[in-house]
Amino acid sequence: MVKKVVFSSASKNELKESFEYYESKQTYLGDRFLSFIEDSIKTISQNPEAFTSKIRSFRECVVPVFPFLILSEYIPEKNIVYILCVFHTSRNPDKKSI
Repeated sequence: MVKKVVFSSASKNELKESFEYYESKQTYLGDRFLSFIEDSIKTISQNPEAFTSKIRSFRECVVPVFPFLILSEYIPEKNIVYILCVFHTSRNPDKKSI
């Protein structure tokens, strides 16, 4: 299991904006969104190399229920998973902030 998960500032902003969007649509939907994100990040931290490597060493985890991908990079020598971005799948894939 990975000791530490580090979030980029872009991923923090994306999470905040997405939470606010879902919460504005329905009470507690933002909380439900964050719950699925947390579960996905826990899965990534437990087995960071299990996900498909798409761009360089960055791996993509599909978030259940919500149309998002989590892009991460595992740094084994430091035992860290770096969360690069939380990406809405309807956006242009070239816009992934990596």
